[in-house]
Amino acid sequence: MRKGKELIGKPIYGVTDGRQIGSVRDLFVDLELELLQGIFLGREGLISRKVQFVASENIAVFGIDAVLATGSDVVSDNSQVPKVDMWLRRDTLTGREVETAGGTKVGTVGDLLFDEGAAVAGVTLARVHVAGPIAESKQVLRSAITDTGGREGVMVIDLAIAEGVTPVEEPAEPIESEPAEPARDDLDIPFDDFDRSDWPKLFLVEGSYDDAFDLTLEAAEAFGWYCRNTGYNPFTAEGKKTAAFEICEQLTMKLEPTGVPDRWLAPDAVFVSVGDGNIISGLHKGFKDLKALGWIERMPRLYGIQSTGSAAISALAWSA
Repeated sequence: MRKGKELIGKPIYGVTDGRQIGSVRDLFVDLELELLQGIFLGREGLISRKVQFVASENIAVFGIDAVLATGSDVVSDNSQVPKVDMWLRRDTLTGREVETAGGTKVGTVGDLLFDEGAAVAGVTLARVHVAGPIAESKQVLRSAITDTGGREGVMVIDLAIAEGVTPVEEPAEPIESEPAEPARDDLDIPFDDFDRSDWPKLFLVEGSYDDAFDLTLEAAEAFGWYCRNTGYNPFTAEGKKTAAFEICEQLTMKLEPTGVPDRWLAPDAVFVSVGDGNIISGLHKGFKDLKALGWIERMPRLYGIQSTGSAAISALAWSA
């Protein structure tokens, strides 16, 4: 669930060639407030002032930082698609009065709410004139709207339905990952004989590591995937920190093989290869947790090592 204003200002790129074709100036919806119909890019021309837009069917992904269109040639105007003149722009809806069928003033429209499928899920309220659940949630779901008000009218809602609204928060449900395929050494079956029909697809990104990283975040949001990028997902660092536990445990077993020591031994220093810093961050968290628990007396020194050919942190962060 997202508000319309979260899309305003985002650049729009064509996925075929990466060219920016505009930015989101406003959003179009149908008169019945059912679906997002398109993205308003602005007007062109000194006299006719044609409306420039991208139809919703030509939008591939509504990302975190950008909108991806199916191509760079998808911009249309109202001379080509006359029905655009029958659509409503989001900014014409903001400030619209909201009332009950009996004429009780409820508030004014603040914004549109959209679900993940670009359907209108409801509206937020900028001002609220009634008490109760609506005053707390400041939202009215689409199912409670009995009359949208058309182009310039008053929006009418069913208060009995709307009273059941609570703030819309849809936490992303984690997607269970498939179990890893066993290593070929553990199998009697030749590796090439595997049925790969259910294997995940791999996508080659024509760009830098940062481009691929940003794309995974946008794809995870757009398709509801669970993002486990090491530079983004905090649970990966929690997994990496267990290496610190093993280092201290095995060092203690090596140096004090007899008896049960009161606490583990920590090394003087640990040298860690560094990419985006997730492993070294996890190790630091692990040693810090052990010290907080009293299982080690001191923190070891951590040294991050990067090659000159891939020195993202040392070349950028420390030299900035």
